[in-house]
Parts: sequence; C-alpha cells; structure tokens
Amino acid sequence: MTSNVASSENAFFVEREEVFGLISSLSLQNSATPDTQQICQDVALRRLRAILDKYLECPTLLDPHLESMVHQLILPARAIVHDLFLNQFAVESEDTNEDEGCDETDEEKKGQS
Repeated sequence: MTSNVASSENAFFVEREEVFGLISSLSLQNSATPDTQQICQDVALRRLRAILDKYLECPTLLDPHLESMVHQLILPARAIVHDLFLNQFAVESEDTNEDEGCDETDEEKKGQS
C-alpha cells in the first residue's frame, strides 16, 4: 500500500522532472559567455517560479519533494563556500608566512645593532 501512496504523491507533482532539471541547470557552471549564462539562468528561474507558483494554494503537494530539491540546491552552494574558505585560508597562510619572515628580519636587524 505504501508504494501506491508514493506513486500517487509523485503524480500530484507532475512537473517534478522538469523542476529537478531546472535546478540542475541553475547549479551547473558551463562554458557559455557570462551574458548567455545569465540569460539562461533568468529563463530557468522564471520557469521554476511559474511552476512553483502553481503550488501556492496547496504547498503540501511539494512536501515529499522538498528535501531532494533543497539538497540539490545545497550541493553547489556548499562547494562554493568550501572553495571560498580554502582560498581565504590560503591567503591567510601566505600573509602569516610573510609576516613571520618580516619578524625574523626585524630580529636579525636588532641582533646586528
């Protein structure tokens, strides 16, 4: 009986595959020019919003799919944050190494005086 429930829940969200495709296309970095990529993202966002707006009156129809949708959106965001953190850590490490090199030079100068 649970398989019937699951399949009926999927039937209520008829645009499920399209929504997941749109989310995937939004999270992909492609080789298109920035202007072309922006236009494609705008079109995808408009279509995604049009689909989701249909469910405003009965949002519970989306409930079984929300976790998967959010997960698909979070993965690229997590990768971006991770890359930013690594870049920031690398910059701070370089600054620390440069500062340590300056301190040694200052100490050497004091020793020579």
